[in-house]
Amino acid sequence: VDLVYLAGPLMQSLWDALPPDVRGAHAASAADLLPALYETIGIGDVIMVKGSNASRMGPLAEAIRTRFAPAPGPAEQRQGQEIA
Repeated sequence: VDLVYLAGPLMQSLWDALPPDVRGAHAASAADLLPALYETIGIGDVIMVKGSNASRMGPLAEAIRTRFAPAPGPAEQRQGQEIA
C-alpha cells in the first residue's frame, strides 16, 4: 500500500495511527475525498476501495471508474486491461 485515503469521523483514530508517509487524505465524507484522489491517481495505478454501503464508497468507486476509464482504441492499446 502506497497511500491510504479515509472518510468519516470514525476513521480519525486509524488516520492518527497510520505512518505519515502512507497518509493520502482524510475527509469528512467519501465524496469529499474525490478532489484529493483525482489529483493523486495516475495511469497504471491500482486502486482498492473498501467500505460499507452506508459509507457511500460505491459512488466514489464509480466516479473514479468513470473519470479514469480507458479510451477506446486498437486492441493492442487495450492489451492487459480488464473488461468489465
